[in-house]
Amino acid sequence: MRTALLVPGSASSGDFVQRAFSPLLSSDDAVVTIGAGGGDAAVLTAGLASEYRRAVQRGDRVTAVIGVSVGAHAAAEWAAAGSGLEERPPVLVLALPAWTGPPDETAELTAGAVAAIRQHGVPEELARLRRQFGDDWVVDELVAAWAAKPEAELLAALTATARSEAPTTDRLRMITAPTVVVALDADPFHPATVARTWAETIPGAVLAKVGRDEPAADRSVFGRRVLQALAEGTGAV
Repeated sequence: MRTALLVPGSASSGDFVQRAFSPLLSSDDAVVTIGAGGGDAAVLTAGLASEYRRAVQRGDRVTAVIGVSVGAHAAAEWAAAGSGLEERPPVLVLALPAWTGPPDETAELTAGAVAAIRQHGVPEELARLRRQFGDDWVVDELVAAWAAKPEAELLAALTATARSEAPTTDRLRMITAPTVVVALDADPFHPATVARTWAETIPGAVLAKVGRDEPAADRSVFGRRVLQALAEGTGAV
């Protein structure tokens, strides 16, 4: 059996990751979501390692490991460890990494979101984002993901993310799996410069670029750009 492992970000959901990267998945794939919006990168890394071992022990072929935001941090750390990787390693998709190494000013933005939710609550914070950004696809996804979580759980996940370390450049250089790093333009919580650095650092990695508004009409543009990057295989960043 073919299996794909998904590691969503703390403000996102497995449903979003599956829709966004559906071009990478076949109808025969078993899809397993790790962490379901947990925010501690170390915990997510351990969960991913455990699910990967289980899949291999069942005789499944893991075809893709897809991490988004802090999920990308976790997936990269897991791949850098290289423990138990089979002879045919899965395609590693690292989408929207937020920082490299210790938490930086981007993590402070996440901490600021936590403070705003604590002060006003989730409904008011979502309403504020809607007023600020209007009919925006990112806000649509936040509304869907945040409404599905108890507020305390969401706050815990975002707080853990803001405090968690991402892989260092030394760790990124240890990744041997075929890798695509995905950059989204004009996203302050996931700077494209970070994705570019990761793509430049991971051996053989390629960069897939997505415009800020492109997913509005079709979230699966993320997956299509990954396939395009893999086909071109230029590594140009």
